[in-house]
Amino acid sequence: MSRFFKQALYGGTFLFLVLSVVGIFSYSAFKPEPSCFDGILNQDEVGIDCDGVCLSCARQALKPLVVSPVFLYEIENGLYNTLIEIRNVNTRFGLPRFSYRVDFFDAAGVIQGSFTRETFIYPGEIKYIVETALPFDKALVRGEVSLMPADLLTWEPEERFFSPKATVRNIQYQENSATGELAITGLVVNESGRTLGRVTVNAILVNEFKLQRGYSKTLIEDLQPFEERFFRIVVPAVEFATINRDATRFYLELERPGVL
Repeated sequence: MSRFFKQALYGGTFLFLVLSVVGIFSYSAFKPEPSCFDGILNQDEVGIDCDGVCLSCARQALKPLVVSPVFLYEIENGLYNTLIEIRNVNTRFGLPRFSYRVDFFDAAGVIQGSFTRETFIYPGEIKYIVETALPFDKALVRGEVSLMPADLLTWEPEERFFSPKATVRNIQYQENSATGELAITGLVVNESGRTLGRVTVNAILVNEFKLQRGYSKTLIEDLQPFEERFFRIVVPAVEFATINRDATRFYLELERPGVL
């Protein structure tokens, strides 16, 4: 082996060793610290980037609220009742507070009006929101709901935001053929051991095909534990022959003191 070849071999080996050492030290010096956003199961995580020092895996798996199309129901010329359905598919977490906006459009796609509200939703709840007698100058064809940004939502676990219970019973109907109104009466029963600050009783009328044919609501305040209280809801502009009374849906929005 020639002297030149030996020198080249030794020099190459030495250079390789130097570069390897430098590389190891550089990697050690600049190696990123474990974090909750590195996509690696490290630290004391139970799942990748969740539990331990990171966000709980249950919170990481939270799904967004699901909003139905807005149902519009013209009760007379220029006056509308509206119905919105919001589903919380997260059975272990609820939202004590969130806001939403509803825009209403005419046939030309022009916004004829809007409103913004705050509400809450319990774990696993399907929430119905009824608005009554909203005035508009032009005929409406659709409404769109926008929820507040997901990164601004503060989810609470079910043990801190449990859903109270209430039911309705003794339901009766009374038609007024002169006005086209249907009066619905009954008792709302607080089955919880806590006072319910506000109970909104929503009645949703449907036909034999389970399609909405009218809706309205009434409000009860400070319903004491296990109290029964009379309620009356008047649904306007009802085509009595199309209503399947046995399929009427009652949705109770149950607000505990301090929820909003």
